[in-house]
Amino acid sequence: MPVQKLSYGSEPEQRGDLWLPAGPGPFPVVVNLHGGYWRERFAMVRDDARLKSLVEQGFAGWNIEFRRSNASEGRPAWPNILHDVAQGVDYLAGIFEQHNLDLGRVVVMGYSAGGQLALWAAARAQFEPGAVGAEPRVLPIGAVCLAGVTDMVGLDDGHWGEDAVAEFFRGVPGYGAHREECSPLGLLPLGIPQLFVHGAQDERVPLVHTLAYESKARALGDQVTMLILPDVSHFTFPDTDSTVWGFISDWIHQLAGTRKDG
Repeated sequence: MPVQKLSYGSEPEQRGDLWLPAGPGPFPVVVNLHGGYWRERFAMVRDDARLKSLVEQGFAGWNIEFRRSNASEGRPAWPNILHDVAQGVDYLAGIFEQHNLDLGRVVVMGYSAGGQLALWAAARAQFEPGAVGAEPRVLPIGAVCLAGVTDMVGLDDGHWGEDAVAEFFRGVPGYGAHREECSPLGLLPLGIPQLFVHGAQDERVPLVHTLAYESKARALGDQVTMLILPDVSHFTFPDTDSTVWGFISDWIHQLAGTRKDG
């Protein structure tokens, strides 16, 4: 499984791993955004099992790193993290011919805080000119949110993740006004299919936020698939050998119009 380490910008964190499957292509693409509550100490997992599984099934995988918050240096994630995600996704528009990527079949996927970034990336087409992430060059056809953050305001007000949202905006005066700008709940409707998988025992990202998101998204006409896992916590999320992962990968295949072997 060939992996290419690429830089989509000049900063050290503006990099990613492009995984290419066997075969001639053109390959549908899954863009993967990692979790870790946007903190610098939680970096991209280079051997991400979920992305690797999809690559083995015929998808190209674009695993992105980005600039994150650093509490000891007083550095927030915002707005650099959003610039990086937008730039990283749009980077595909410059390399798709070289690597035989199908930009008409791009799915964004994120786990935990990466779920917020994936949904934000999926919402960019609606942004006003001049806004961070506006005028995207790559338009995802779907989003997968795994135990993901959907409500930045609620997360902040509830002090979840050791005040992860406050750290996300550390040192930004009056940051409350910016929470809605990157909160998936405030960006609805997205206008594309979305899959949510969340553990009922999640102790890091509230399930109630995801359920509220689902309710609002459906009311606004979005197509949402929800899978709640009764006995699953944030850190016991099912692995790629599980029936849950089979459901997730089948959903992605159906969306991309591909056939899953085996």
